[in-house]
Amino acid sequence: MSAVPRLEMLGDVAVMRVGGHMSVESAIRLIKSGIAAARAQRETKLFIDASQLGGFDPPTVATRSYLTREWAEAAGGTMRIAYVGRVELHDPQKFEITVAASYGLVAAIFLTEAEAIAWLREEL
Repeated sequence: MSAVPRLEMLGDVAVMRVGGHMSVESAIRLIKSGIAAARAQRETKLFIDASQLGGFDPPTVATRSYLTREWAEAAGGTMRIAYVGRVELHDPQKFEITVAASYGLVAAIFLTEAEAIAWLREEL
């Protein structure tokens, strides 16, 4: 996989699909680079499909806090992010969403792409 994930457009939504087996640290960096690329292109709505990403156990609370801070930094308060990942990696309490808000990142976690895209297209 390339150092920066390729972005495709689905109407007004930028889509980043990441997959493969890697460490959680590598996954965090890969997604951060994609968020930064979307920001550089002035995208305001980003859908991250990480449903094919694996090779690591569910992140700890500390790791979830770290990845959220990293991704919020990359977004720079300029976009909304919807994320779909493997169900077994989701935190049922959606800890990341609470942390994201504290860093100025508007984000949500979904089980399906359709739900994520619909949320991104909602008027605020």
